[in-house]
Amino acid sequence: MIEYEFRTSGNFKNLTDWKPLDAEAPADKGGSRGNTYIRRMATLKKATNTLEGYTDMSPREKATAVLKIATKYERYTVEGLDDANWDTLFDDVFREPGQIG
Repeated sequence: MIEYEFRTSGNFKNLTDWKPLDAEAPADKGGSRGNTYIRRMATLKKATNTLEGYTDMSPREKATAVLKIATKYERYTVEGLDDANWDTLFDDVFREPGQIG
């Protein structure tokens, strides 16, 4: 958003000054702020769906796991992770089979 000043000259308004109201977040490798928002919402939804069957988790444990998984998904969508070791990618989220950390 910007703040601006103008003066009227006949039927026209002439811009005389402007300044940003708040600093815009820089676009990352994944695109604009809007694209970043959409990507993050999509990865949060995917991470939530991934943990849908885990009913023995506390809300705090599930929220932490969702954020960790969403971060991994977002990293994948931005960087590609072609060289990732998929067998160990989620080791910091899943401690043992069926157990979330």
